[in-house]
Amino acid sequence: MAGRKISDLYLFILLFLWKLKNVYCKPMQSSFASPNLTGTGGGFFFGTRNKKEFFLSLLASFQSEVTISLEADELKSSIDRGNIDDSFRFIFPLGKEYWLRPISNAPEYFQIAIDRWIAHNPPGSDRWYDLQMSAIRTINWIAGFHFLSDHLSINEKFLRRFFKTIFLHGSWFYIFSNSRFSSNIEKLSLLTALQFTGTLFSNSKKGDMWLRRSIKYIDNTLLLDDPAIEPYSFANRVEFYTLSYILSEKNNIARSTEIKKKLHTMYYSLSNIEGEPEIERQVFRHTITEEIPMYKGLMTVGAILFNDPELKKRYPHFSEDALWLLGAEGFENFRLI
Repeated sequence: MAGRKISDLYLFILLFLWKLKNVYCKPMQSSFASPNLTGTGGGFFFGTRNKKEFFLSLLASFQSEVTISLEADELKSSIDRGNIDDSFRFIFPLGKEYWLRPISNAPEYFQIAIDRWIAHNPPGSDRWYDLQMSAIRTINWIAGFHFLSDHLSINEKFLRRFFKTIFLHGSWFYIFSNSRFSSNIEKLSLLTALQFTGTLFSNSKKGDMWLRRSIKYIDNTLLLDDPAIEPYSFANRVEFYTLSYILSEKNNIARSTEIKKKLHTMYYSLSNIEGEPEIERQVFRHTITEEIPMYKGLMTVGAILFNDPELKKRYPHFSEDALWLLGAEGFENFRLI
């Protein structure tokens, strides 16, 4: 963990200065009061604009409404018992139930889980130092907002507390972004979360600064990446690179042709992995128990991103990964390849 590699004294000083500047500084409030992303899906992978019949019919083709409801009920019971997955990877099963059943109380459970986490984990406390888990949690919080933003329970009072905590996470990730990391996955987790928070708050100077640094560092990492390094986590690295690349496209942030070419090459390397490596998604979990290998789901995304008939031929089935990341438009593009 990057934070724990720093000496205790330096870490104490760093934490004190960070809290003084970010937690107790009133001018910060204007930075998170009006985020760039509004929950509609503009600038993000999905949002309330996707809640249309065609999109929902595609969603229901991957998992029955009965199964979605049962999974959501299981998660709600877990939250009632006080058991909250620190990664918040349960966001998708809750969000899908709400989209398919508008009378669902999933938004209330999302709010309960968020409020409980914030209450028990003040800024700079122990769970903040698990940088990889904090990064994944923050990304899923932003996804949860896009699932549930049109529900009445997601009110201004809740959103101010919610956005402030995400903003503090962005600032936290930024101070550690120059640290040494134990693995490329930890590094990419933090940098991708920094890009997500930077995109969310790109209307502010800090958000714009986070956005520019994260993309620069992710691109540097991608260009130097070698599938032979940490081969077990190779598919997970492609997952983070893909999220970063598509998020940039949706916000009209140009990435060099060299970056696109290297990412395309990495997809070919992933498609040539022998056997079926049991690698779980690091960020978004579409169901409680994943049944389709994550790398297979990504292959459809790659076929669409690069308009690649060879990848489509090898992986001819439209995936749920592609649905969430590229929308119904991605489905139409897939059909045309």
